[in-house]
Amino acid sequence: MKAHKLTLQCMLVQALFWGLSGAVVSFARIYLQRNHFDVALVGTALAVVKVASSLIQPLLADLADRSKKLTVADYCRILIALTLVLLVSNLLFGLGGWVLLSVFLATVLMVQLLEPLSASVSSYYLYTGEKLNYGMVRAAGAACFGILSVVMGFLVDAWGETVILWVSVAFCILYVLNLHFLPQMKPFGAALQEKQKSMGLLAFAKKYSRFMLAMVGVFFLGAFHVTTETYMIDMAQLLGGGESDVGVVLFCSCAGEISIMLLFEKIRHKLKPMGWICLGAVGYILKGILYLVAWEPWVLYVAGFLHICSYGLFAPAIIYFAKDEVAQQDMVKGQALIVSFKVLGGSAGILVGGWLISGWSVQTMLYMAMGFAIACQVLFLVVLRSEKESKV
Repeated sequence: MKAHKLTLQCMLVQALFWGLSGAVVSFARIYLQRNHFDVALVGTALAVVKVASSLIQPLLADLADRSKKLTVADYCRILIALTLVLLVSNLLFGLGGWVLLSVFLATVLMVQLLEPLSASVSSYYLYTGEKLNYGMVRAAGAACFGILSVVMGFLVDAWGETVILWVSVAFCILYVLNLHFLPQMKPFGAALQEKQKSMGLLAFAKKYSRFMLAMVGVFFLGAFHVTTETYMIDMAQLLGGGESDVGVVLFCSCAGEISIMLLFEKIRHKLKPMGWICLGAVGYILKGILYLVAWEPWVLYVAGFLHICSYGLFAPAIIYFAKDEVAQQDMVKGQALIVSFKVLGGSAGILVGGWLISGWSVQTMLYMAMGFAIACQVLFLVVLRSEKESKV
């Protein structure tokens, strides 16, 4: 009963975070463009915020790992409080111009910094030996994100872009309330012995060299994942489709990943975490092949559903891989680096992909994406071989 209750509470952490992220981050472009900001300015500003968050996340995680007074949940509360202040300021004072842009971009930054800390809440209980179905936890986040993405579109059409702020405030309040009812957590810095103290980022990279090699693979995986999703509209239009086809692809992706995440806890013991990650990379290669040979929009739907054997396997497996590779005192840094490398890869993929589409063609961009998928598989296989050799 205790395990089921904890799983449910951690499911709510993920669901409420991804609901907040779906409202603030996914609809940031729409919110800013409806407030009369130039498309190019919005795209550049959001890209800068993404890169900034990926650089700040490991530093913030280092603070959380070393903290003697604050728990991971406390850091989540601080970021949510800052997010609420920014959202309420926007609502109460009717901000406009560059002030509105600055405040909303700061809101996006706070939410993105919250991602690895939210993941670390569940990881904390896994590290301390609590029974937790992480597949269901991650599936809850994916389900909430998918549902909200659809619902928010209708809400914005009906009531305007301000509804994004109100929905975000509601998610913030619910998130804080749920944190209050979680089982007690301890600060890592206070709980660990001197010889177990968390180390700096450079020492971390040196000690966990195999984990860092896997993060390079995550960089390429993120590049494939984000690039193909960002330019899905260009791929659909090339096949005679449009925005509705992109919506169907995203729905199929969500359905695929949720279905396997719900089952992951039952099957995960059949392979090591890196084995599942390698299998997920094979799924990405299959998606890349379908994107390249697609002749009708429905082929993109099939490729989307292959999230069942790509991202749906990768997302829960990478958490267990980090748990096996990284010591408890460095847990939050491990989670932050997963997010940071994925975001940096996605940002690089978007920039290069846009350049290739403008200068050459959508097909050229897809060949590049295929290269990303193959590169991540090669790196993950190297890590898997290293794991086997270390046990000999």
